[in-house]
Amino acid sequence: MKSRVMGDYQARFCERFGSEILPYLLDLMPVTLGMIIKSKAPAFALKMDKPVKIISSLLLILIIVSVTVREKQVLIDNFSVLGLPVLLFNVLSMAVGYFLPQLFGIDKRQSIAIGMEIGIHNGTLAIFIALNVINNATMSVPPAVYSLLMFFTAAAFGFLVNVKKTAEA
Repeated sequence: MKSRVMGDYQARFCERFGSEILPYLLDLMPVTLGMIIKSKAPAFALKMDKPVKIISSLLLILIIVSVTVREKQVLIDNFSVLGLPVLLFNVLSMAVGYFLPQLFGIDKRQSIAIGMEIGIHNGTLAIFIALNVINNATMSVPPAVYSLLMFFTAAAFGFLVNVKKTAEA
């Protein structure tokens, strides 16, 4: 027979795992797997680079579209309040991701990748945490707004860094 203490411990562990550890695992597992594959089978990793990017993009779009459809009215009701702060957060995130690495001597190509990663990556993880860890659809609204805006800001960021690269060439 289980003790009450053990049951409480297991419940707390599961709650903590779901809210604190699971998001890190969801982030780190694909990256770790990719690094292992790249080190053990570099030709296969190179061959799979484009398909993995396509699948990742499609999953990102699927998540954003599903939250947008599911929370359409909430998004409409809150966009005027959330739009500007979310836009500023997104642009500042990409700017920090682009300029800060350069201060530490990281080349521009890697700085562009870091800026894009920071600008695009946050939204999907936040939506996942809101819907699956916290189980609160309302909490998915700010990251959904972020995700809708990030396509435009990422396109603008890509254009600006490429214009700057072209001007330097």
